Amino acid sequence: MNQRIAFVVVAVTGILGALAPSFATSDTSTTEYVIRVTSDIQGHEVKFDAAVLIKNQEAPLTTMTRRTPFELRSNGYAASAMFRARGDASLHVEVVGNQGGKQTSRSTATGRAIVVGNNVAQDAGGFIASF
Repeated sequence: MNQRIAFVVVAVTGILGALAPSFATSDTSTTEYVIRVTSDIQGHEVKFDAAVLIKNQEAPLTTMTRRTPFELRSNGYAASAMFRARGDASLHVEVVGNQGGKQTSRSTATGRAIVVGNNVAQDAGGFIASF
C-alpha cells in the first residue's frame, strides 16, 4: 500500500511539473484551494499522513502528519494531494476551489487513502478518488 501511495505522489508531482509551462502561458489567475480533512465518524479524531502540492511560484511538495479536523488554505494554479489514515479509520476529504470570491470547484471523498487533483491539465477540472 505504501509503495502505491508513494508512486501516485511521484506521478502526480511529475504531471504537475511537466505542465508548468502551460500554466505560465495560459491563465495567470490563481485559485484559492481550501482542503478540509475530517473523520468519517463525527467527533472521532484520526491521525493521518499527507503529501500536498499547490502549484504556484514556489510549488513545494509538503509532507505532514496531522490529526483531524484539519484545514489548509493556499493559492495556486493547480492542487494535488494524497491522504492516508493511520490504523483502520477512514477520512473524509473536501477540496474547494475559489476564484474571485466564487466557488469554482468542489470534490469530496471518504476512505482510508484519498488522492486529489484539481486543474491538473488546462480546463480539465479535477478528480478525487478513495481507496
